[in-house]
Amino acid sequence: MTSAKLSLDIGIVTGDAPPMLAFYGNVLEIPCVGEVTLPGLGVLRKFQYGASVIKILAPFDPPQPAPRTQRFSQAAGLRYLTLMVADLAQTFERCREAGAKVLVEITPVRPGVTAAMVEDPDGNAVELMQVG
Repeated sequence: MTSAKLSLDIGIVTGDAPPMLAFYGNVLEIPCVGEVTLPGLGVLRKFQYGASVIKILAPFDPPQPAPRTQRFSQAAGLRYLTLMVADLAQTFERCREAGAKVLVEITPVRPGVTAAMVEDPDGNAVELMQVG
């Protein structure tokens, strides 16, 4: 495979779009750069994160939530996404103030790198990481 883009886009399917859009757009402050109605499927909103795009799809026929486990690491599959941030403490505090479930408090993970983990409104784990 030869990559055509030096980033990775991710798609999240939600059954409850308003809190998800508010979390990614307002709490994490990721700009929404587009909205596309997909006939027969739903509405896709695109949030530009650097060169990557987080796509949130709200199907016209909302899906049931996925079963949750005790911890994100207790189920196989795509279980979390990592967002590299320059303002970890402020971003983490906005998440906490917005009522996001805290999975991991701000913690040093190796010299010069700190991270924290929260859940978005659908229960997806979001790791916030800062270098420096």
